[in-house]
Amino acid sequence: MRRLVAILVCAVPAAAQPRDIVSTRALSLGEALRAYPTGAAALHLNPAGMVMLRQYVVEADYQYGADRSAHQVDVSIVDSVTAAIAAGVFYSYDQQEPGLDDRQTHQAGLALS
Repeated sequence: MRRLVAILVCAVPAAAQPRDIVSTRALSLGEALRAYPTGAAALHLNPAGMVMLRQYVVEADYQYGADRSAHQVDVSIVDSVTAAIAAGVFYSYDQQEPGLDDRQTHQAGLALS
């Protein structure tokens, strides 16, 4: 059996607030996506899932929330084809204005599996 080692390094959140990915796929699977994530979702949910499919994935996502004037930008790259181990990098930027308190969060990370 193939041994998997997952290391998440360089996770540098600017603010200590938990962040979860709730996509259409995650909602339809009823949180089962955390056990079997593939592609760029594996970077945030379970890095061991990057090796489940041999693929090269580049994803970019932008979301806007009009109720709090919130902006979210996510960019990620996962490569499980060109090397013996899978690797992925991501960058996330969040900004929201919930009144007088303007918040900005930058998060970057690297995952190996």
